[in-house]
Amino acid sequence: MHEPSVTQSREPLSASKLQAELVDVSAAPVSELRVLAETGSTNAELMEWATAGAPDYAVVTASHQTAGQGRLGRSFEGAPGSVLPVSMVFSTEGVSPEQWSLISLLAGLAVADTLRETCGLAPELKWPNDVLVDGRKICGILTQAANTKQGTALVVGIGINVAMTEAELPVPHATSVLLAGGTTLDRNDIAVALIRALRHRQNLWRDGNVTELLAEYREKCTTLGAEVRAELPGDKVIVGKAEDINDGGSLIVRDAAGGKHVVTAGDVQHLRRSDGSYAEPAGKDPQNQPRGKDLPPEGLA
Repeated sequence: MHEPSVTQSREPLSASKLQAELVDVSAAPVSELRVLAETGSTNAELMEWATAGAPDYAVVTASHQTAGQGRLGRSFEGAPGSVLPVSMVFSTEGVSPEQWSLISLLAGLAVADTLRETCGLAPELKWPNDVLVDGRKICGILTQAANTKQGTALVVGIGINVAMTEAELPVPHATSVLLAGGTTLDRNDIAVALIRALRHRQNLWRDGNVTELLAEYREKCTTLGAEVRAELPGDKVIVGKAEDINDGGSLIVRDAAGGKHVVTAGDVQHLRRSDGSYAEPAGKDPQNQPRGKDLPPEGLA
């Protein structure tokens, strides 16, 4: 049995509320919206729709996702109503291909905005595609490229653990808005805030204001300053200190011999701290010393 607030939070998404707040408004952040009762994957739905002609800023979300997609072909499923899956499509027209990979980072910032402002949490970012609260994963992000009649479009998929209980967590290092003590479990409100934040961040990316985006991402990224182990294709392993994120969104790792390695999100298969842990608790530096929230992570170039 779940508490009444949890049970209520797992009710189906309100298509009418989301339509009214995201589409039927002036300066609407969404061009067209599909709210599904159930789907295998919102990203798969939107990839198919984008190929068939979905407009820029189209969104797919669902009350229940049975085969959510993660990086490297991983899949997952949460209890009905416990997870918020949202996928949104962005045209790449006018954006340099070198900056396409930054969209996953800006999506992470949008999730952080939402969790902080709507749910009252203190999120941090783990490069390249995770959002953490108290050192535990609360959200994953997957970006895929779709070939459309207008050219390449990027489909950004986001899955936020909202009302998952401890027993429902897929892995020990996960958490949810519920478990983290969030101020709301209303998936409709969280979806509205998330999509608005995505459009705001995307506007900066499309306008070429990547310096601002990257500076903020570096500030919130707990990977920077940590000793990490990056596993790459071909059994290649890089161990060293995560020093920076370059203008293309790749991680710069310096090994013990002083060599610098550029690790791209597309290549990395696993990224963990070199001691095997997933992440340090929020507010700690890699040596477990308290870190002021207004200071950049240790090692930021």
